[in-house]
Amino acid sequence: MQWSLLLLILMGQCYFVMCVDHEDNMTLIKEEKTWQEALDHCRENHHDLVSITNQTQQEWVQKKVENAKTEFIWLGLRYTCTLGTWFWVNGEILSYDNWKSTQSHNCDSAAAMQKDKPHTWVETMANQTFNFICVD
Repeated sequence: MQWSLLLLILMGQCYFVMCVDHEDNMTLIKEEKTWQEALDHCRENHHDLVSITNQTQQEWVQKKVENAKTEFIWLGLRYTCTLGTWFWVNGEILSYDNWKSTQSHNCDSAAAMQKDKPHTWVETMANQTFNFICVD
């Protein structure tokens, strides 16, 4: 298992971020859970929900989602009304995206990836249930 440890200094605060460097570090969970349940499951049994910060990671996740049982899979991306922005649960800034369309910025929304090509991301209500990918 290979990990890169990245220290980000953001607004005077330090964050330790685990970054995915290989597709083998990801596990598709074929259980249907809400976004929060998926996050909790990943943090209790693996490391975190998957975050996608570049095209290479997008391609690795695309390979994994083809075996999902639900039409979408949860990503570790959530909208916060407090800050008025999308954020990755691993602390990364949203610099890469693959949205299907414009987001409505609903306070109770999270991002999911389409199982089928072109594997774009959609904004959906966080109380829906989908499969998800955990990072080990």
